[in-house]
Amino acid sequence: MKIKIISLLIAAISILHLHAQVGIKTENPKGALHIDGKGDNPQNGVIPDTQKKDDLSVHYSSGSMNIGIGTIPEDNSAAQLELGGTASAFLPNRVALTGISDIVTVSNPEDGMIVYNTTNNAGAGLAAGLYTFYNNKWNEILTKEVASVIERRDLWVASGNRVQPVTNSRAHERPARSTILLWADPATGSTNQPFITLPETGSYVFSFRFYMDQSANASSNRYRSLLYLWALKGNNNFASADNLPSGITVEDGAEINMIAYSSSSQLTATLTLTASGNKGDKISFRIGATTTSGIYTGYPRAAALQMVPSRTSLLFWKL
Repeated sequence: MKIKIISLLIAAISILHLHAQVGIKTENPKGALHIDGKGDNPQNGVIPDTQKKDDLSVHYSSGSMNIGIGTIPEDNSAAQLELGGTASAFLPNRVALTGISDIVTVSNPEDGMIVYNTTNNAGAGLAAGLYTFYNNKWNEILTKEVASVIERRDLWVASGNRVQPVTNSRAHERPARSTILLWADPATGSTNQPFITLPETGSYVFSFRFYMDQSANASSNRYRSLLYLWALKGNNNFASADNLPSGITVEDGAEINMIAYSSSSQLTATLTLTASGNKGDKISFRIGATTTSGIYTGYPRAAALQMVPSRTSLLFWKL
């Protein structure tokens, strides 16, 4: 009896060694392991494409094990996983991330991993959708265009019709002491917005059109009028100080350099700032003026939600 068992084992090992193929519900395996779900493949020869839809095939090709689900990969295929369904789809893991820096929910994530995040939390920079892990954070895979290619905001003030920039002798290097600009959204009618919330991850252009009042200087000569505009990323709710608090970064800055005439006047100026960030990041803008002798100040005018030329407005779009 023992001799028969040993003989059977030797025969089985010999078959596996010679053929190196295992077929389940098929006598015509096309790989190291081939499962024919319906058991309808021909006993030999080529398997028609219509009969591969219920098959699973595992075989060695191009230096790796290749898996075909609903298809049988070609012998020289470089696809390690090939899906053949024509009326089905790939469904990635559904994961409730806690933030873009979450490395706990998916333990020790590696660059290139993909999940479908189910968490909707704008404060954490998350919305339901596909995310890929790269550069130590989860990055949303863009699945749609930005809701509006170009968006507009109007300068808004709680009282009066113009903004008074904070004046200091080092306005060119102290954005933390500058005046924050507030905005009104013509699309929604909302006002008193201290920041722009990025609708998508990426880089943005912010184009400003300043309309400013300018008081007369004390001389018949022409003088300069200097203002400094800053783009900051982060929560702008901080007290005036020489230095920015932790978590606030300067994205861009520019100088507005104009002529101050001896009589009061209105002047216009345009300039562009840029900023980059993740979806949900907050971008605020601050303006300051210098106190240097002989330098005068312009005061941006507000005409929120009115389509008139004499107003300060902002256009922005994603690159």
